[in-house]
Amino acid sequence: MAVHQQMDLSFLQEANWPRLPSATAEVGKNYHNWLSKISKCMQVLVQKIETLEKENESQKTTTDTLSKLVDTVSLTNDQSATENASLNWANLVAGNAHQNEKAAVIMATVATELRRKEERAQTVIAAVPVNLYKEDE
Repeated sequence: MAVHQQMDLSFLQEANWPRLPSATAEVGKNYHNWLSKISKCMQVLVQKIETLEKENESQKTTTDTLSKLVDTVSLTNDQSATENASLNWANLVAGNAHQNEKAAVIMATVATELRRKEERAQTVIAAVPVNLYKEDE
């Protein structure tokens, strides 16, 4: 339970304030107006706090759900990793990858990653300023 929910906030309502006597000086009226503005700001802040607390609860629920999903996915990945461990690497190295779907996927992925690695290396080399390659004259 939030602290502001334990407090009696009825004093924030201007209707609950004592009435100003008719002979109140201008200074008193100014103070009353100033307090009215502060009261309205406090009401807005209390509403924002309540909204943030609701959002916090919603985010906690979402975090818990996502945490459970991550656990489920990691468990599934662990299970699939043990299934992939049964892949016959001898056939893969011997060039018989086309006979096994898993091996074909692995070979295609490895080839793609190697190609991307080469492309990144060329990009990095092209991005280095030329004056770094030249020797001081």
